[in-house]
Amino acid sequence: MLTAPTPAVRYILGGAAVLFLLYAVRTLSRHLTLVELSDAGVRAIGPFGATLKWCDLKGMDLRYFSTRHDRGRGWMQLRLKSETGKLALDSGLDDFAKVARRAAAELSARGVVLTPATRANLVVLGPGWNRHESSIGHG
Repeated sequence: MLTAPTPAVRYILGGAAVLFLLYAVRTLSRHLTLVELSDAGVRAIGPFGATLKWCDLKGMDLRYFSTRHDRGRGWMQLRLKSETGKLALDSGLDDFAKVARRAAAELSARGVVLTPATRANLVVLGPGWNRHESSIGHG
């Protein structure tokens, strides 16, 4: 503590400081971002905001990340892709399930096939994403 750290220790501590700084910026930007759902699309208003129109939506990916081996706890992440850009949302968002179900319904109505993992995660979010919900597990 009373001496100057060696160059190797400086690099390790400097790298850790950069990682913590990036995490802090990411956390702050998420807290400053407001997500707005409408009949036209979904919009993130904030530092790294984006607007995706439902008519331009090309795909989605809904993933579950577990914090335990028994998959008892965790969070979901929704990634939406369109002609104009991408938008990533996590399940900490209010009305996350509503946004995910709406995106899935829009894609399903246009005949876009969702991945088996995305369909399985939509089942966990509950009914209401597809007119043909009996076919959720097939395909």
